[in-house]
Amino acid sequence: MISDLGDAIRPYLKAFYNDARDLPEMAELSKEMTSYSDVSAFDVDTIGNDGEEVDRLSDFYANEKDANRAIKELCQGWSY
Repeated sequence: MISDLGDAIRPYLKAFYNDARDLPEMAELSKEMTSYSDVSAFDVDTIGNDGEEVDRLSDFYANEKDANRAIKELCQGWSY
């Protein structure tokens, strides 16, 4: 859905999934679906545009760590 509709759909993914569980034609399949509480707790920001799971925070912190290291190297020897 994200690759088709873009990031604007992301906040609604859990609602679509949980609402589908209540459709009469989904009665059998809903028994195999992820629980409501697990879906509610899931962070939709960890879903990539093509459905793959991503860890945006680890990328952010890795980049932040590299940036901080570069800043320290650049500022080495400066007096404030």
